[in-house]
Amino acid sequence: MKMIFKRKEKIGYKAKYLGGHSAFPKPMKCEIQLLPDHIFIPEMPLKIRYEQIENVQSMTKEKLTVMRLLLLNILAFALKKKKLYMVLTYKDEFDVRHNMVFDVKNIEEVQPAIYRRMIEAKQKTTIP
Repeated sequence: MKMIFKRKEKIGYKAKYLGGHSAFPKPMKCEIQLLPDHIFIPEMPLKIRYEQIENVQSMTKEKLTVMRLLLLNILAFALKKKKLYMVLTYKDEFDVRHNMVFDVKNIEEVQPAIYRRMIEAKQKTTIP
């Protein structure tokens, strides 16, 4: 059974980018824009097609290991206890994996929306 999701052309979510992408090492305020076929972050500017996304999940400070904190260039004191952070993992056009970490106010809304679009895009690419 194919799932169909009704959605607006563009939905934007205010966030704070904390790190995880080599081209953008500094934290910054940003907007995560969900478009029909990709995510756009105008402050970087960065376009991520849904089929490039490998995973989107929420993690607490405790789940972000020391190795991951060092890898993502995030200082431990910048993360608040028990707060959820969205981790967006994707491969770029050069096959480089990025684990971008965001502090998103509406994580319970944006994370499932990205996940649904990721699954929908992967279903389209696997259907002959």
